[in-house]
Amino acid sequence: MDSNRVIKVEVPSNKDFSRIMRLTAAGAADACGFNVDMIEDVKVMVSEVFGSIIESGCPGAVISFEPAEGRLVVLFETCNGEPVLKGANEMTVPILEALAGSVDSDKNGSLRLVIE
Repeated sequence: MDSNRVIKVEVPSNKDFSRIMRLTAAGAADACGFNVDMIEDVKVMVSEVFGSIIESGCPGAVISFEPAEGRLVVLFETCNGEPVLKGANEMTVPILEALAGSVDSDKNGSLRLVIE
């Protein structure tokens, strides 16, 4: 991971900040050279995961975006160590799997999306 290219945001779990997360995701996706459709897909993925974090009752999250040419890695971590997808509805995981190249969650509950 090139730390000079990582955008890291610590955000409270509040639906008022969903728009900010979507705009941040769009900016990171644009930095990868993604087309408009891919940028929209990235915004959908970030919205789905951030919504899950809000629904879980977690107080906040740290979301990291690592843009590279033609590739975006997004890492979601909750502030309290709870699984990121704890509050996910039944459609969240299928949406993520359909849109992202890779969806990985670890034993600490963080979630990593690789979008290419």
